[in-house]
Amino acid sequence: HLEQLLVVIEQGLHVMGWQKHDIDYIACGLGPGSFTGLRIGLAAVQGLSLGLKKSVVGVSSIDLIAQNIACTDEAAVIVNAHRGDLYVAYYKRMHEELCRTGPIRVQSIGRFIGSMKKRKTSLIVCGDALKAYDEVLRNDMRSCVYRADASLWYPRGASIIRLGLREIEKKAFLSLPMMVPQYSRVSGAEDVLKKKTKNR
Repeated sequence: HLEQLLVVIEQGLHVMGWQKHDIDYIACGLGPGSFTGLRIGLAAVQGLSLGLKKSVVGVSSIDLIAQNIACTDEAAVIVNAHRGDLYVAYYKRMHEELCRTGPIRVQSIGRFIGSMKKRKTSLIVCGDALKAYDEVLRNDMRSCVYRADASLWYPRGASIIRLGLREIEKKAFLSLPMMVPQYSRVSGAEDVLKKKTKNR
């Protein structure tokens, strides 16, 4: 997968008519998301940063998805964390843009639905968990909670550029040890190992 990713990067540079030395900075999504996908992506970023001697900025993959939502005052992004859980973040419009109101949390699908049943104001929900838990969410969410179109559920390259430029302006560059995935939870394999160790 890493080799394929590097080929895609080369192809992208070729399409733009650029060479590697034309790159000024590298921006990447830090997660949360697929454990394997994040590790592969960040390994590529680390290699490019070291090889090209370019600074790196990172942005939350959840915040990237929120960038897809327009024309709403409140939104929630829910990403499938598997094992009945979601990565959840809430946003409110401030100064003409959606801003995250708190940390990204791991929440059970039941708890999220419970919070949606209490909603009294309009909210747009976006993210791939809408597909993973489609039936239960359709049945249990209030009428004031709206589903974003499926075309908006995933991060877009343009959003990485937009949020990445903000991080560059703030000089929020990542050192090599900081280029790690934001998982917000341990992987399934790590969870199993932890339980086995605890039971010994």
